[in-house]
Amino acid sequence: MLGKVHRNVKFIMAFIFISLVFSIAVKAAVSLAINYQGRLTNDHGTPVDDGNYQIKFKIYSAAKGDDSLWSSGFQSVEVVDGLFEYLLGSNVSFPRGIFDDDTLRYLGVTVGTASEMAPRKRITSAAFAHHARIADNALDADMADSAKTLRGGPYLKRNGDTLQGNLYLWEDQGRIYTNSGGASLVFRDEGDEKAHLYGYTFGTMYLYNNTGVRSAILDAGLNSGAYLELLDSDSSVHILIDANESGDDAAIFPDDAVNADEMLNEPGIASEAGFTTITLDATVMETIETVTITIPTSGYIVVQAKAWGVTLGTTGSNKGVVQIDETAGGSISYPYAVGFGLGGHSSTLLNYFPLFTQRVYNKSAGTYTFLLEGQPYASNAAGAEVRVLDPVMLATFYPSSYESVTAYMSSTEAGQFDEVEIETVPDRGENDGGETLYKVDLRELELKAKEARLRTQEAYIEQLEAERELERARRDAND
Repeated sequence: MLGKVHRNVKFIMAFIFISLVFSIAVKAAVSLAINYQGRLTNDHGTPVDDGNYQIKFKIYSAAKGDDSLWSSGFQSVEVVDGLFEYLLGSNVSFPRGIFDDDTLRYLGVTVGTASEMAPRKRITSAAFAHHARIADNALDADMADSAKTLRGGPYLKRNGDTLQGNLYLWEDQGRIYTNSGGASLVFRDEGDEKAHLYGYTFGTMYLYNNTGVRSAILDAGLNSGAYLELLDSDSSVHILIDANESGDDAAIFPDDAVNADEMLNEPGIASEAGFTTITLDATVMETIETVTITIPTSGYIVVQAKAWGVTLGTTGSNKGVVQIDETAGGSISYPYAVGFGLGGHSSTLLNYFPLFTQRVYNKSAGTYTFLLEGQPYASNAAGAEVRVLDPVMLATFYPSSYESVTAYMSSTEAGQFDEVEIETVPDRGENDGGETLYKVDLRELELKAKEARLRTQEAYIEQLEAERELERARRDAND
C-alpha cells in the first residue's frame, strides 16, 4: 500500500515515547521485550492512511554505521490515524546480553522500500532496567548482574562477584558463612536453626525438628567412610548406617523394625506330621507323607524327613527304603534313599529302625510339594512285611548359600549346569548299582541369577544415563 499510494512521499517518523515500557525477563523462559509506540506522517505532517505497513526495526551500538546488534526484519504493523505500536523483541528475540553493559544503544526504523530514517533514536536508560544497578526489590532478580544491595544486605552478581564475608538471607532466615577454611550454609525459621550444611574439610549436614532438637546427621567423614544417624526425640541414636563398620555394627535399627512380612527373602519353614502307618507292599515308591512350601523368591529348599521303619513277619531278609522326591511312583534315587531292616531276623516280631533323610533343591519363587516315599526290597523273604510309622516332614527356605551345595541328578536336569561330574552308583548288595548320576553345585544357579540381575541393573543405569544425556543436550540446544 505504501509503495503504490505514497511512492514519492518522504516519510518522517515522529518518535512519540508515549509508552516506552520494558518487560523484564526475570525467569529464563520469559524474553525481554520493549513496547514501542510512534506516529507515521508524510512530509506535510499529515498522518498516513490507515492500514498495515511493512516496518523494520534495528538496534545499533552507534548512531551511525552498520554495526547492527539486532533486527526485527520487516513486520506487518497496523497504523491507525498515523499511530502504531510494536513490541520489539516479540517476533525476533533479542540476543542474550544486548543490554548487559552501559554502552549506548540506538534504534533505526525502515518503512517499506524507503531508506532507514535518520537520525537514529537513542534508546533511553529505561531499556537497561533488566540490567538494574540497584535492585532493592529484586527478590528473584537473576538478571541483576550489577546489583550491589538487596533489602539492605549484600548479594552476588550473576556473572562475576566473589563472596567475601557472610551472605544473609531475608530477615536473617538463612546465611552463608565463608572464611579461608570453607563455607557453611544455615537455614532458620523465626530464628530457630532448621538445617546446617558444613563445608569445612569434609561435608556434614544437620537437620532439626520443629522443637529445635537435632534429629538427623549426614557426615561424609574425614579420611573415612560416611555415616547417617537418625535420632529420636531425646537425641539418642535410633537408626544408624555407618560405612566405616562391618557386620551388625554397620547398620543399627530399632527392635522389631523389620518383620517377616517386609522381607521378601527371609528364611521360612513349612512342616507336616502325623500318626500314620503305611505298609509298603508295592514294587514302586509309595507316598508316605507330603509337605508344601511357598517361597517368595529364588533360593534353596532343604527338605528333611524322619519316621520309624518297622519290619516283621519273617526271620529271613526283610528290608525297606525311603527317600524324598517331587514325583510320586518313581524308582530308588541314590544317594537320597535310606535303607532299613536286616538280612536275617531272630524272630518274626516287630523290629524298629529310626529313619532320617534330607534333600536340597534350588527353586525360583513359587509353591512346591515334596514327598516322603518308600518301598520294600524285591529280595525280601516270603511273609516279610515293611511298615513306616509317624512320619514328620520339614521344608526350610534359605535365600542364599555361603559355599557349595552339592546335588546329584539325571542327565536331563544336569543340562542347565556348566560344571558337571559324572559318577556311577555303587552296588549295595541288592543289584541296585550301576546307575549313572551327575554331580553338580546348585550354587551355580544362584550365581547365574545374581549375574542376570546385575546385567539388568546395569542396562537400566545405562538407559537412565542415556536419557540424562539427551535431556542435557536438549537444554544446551535451548540455551
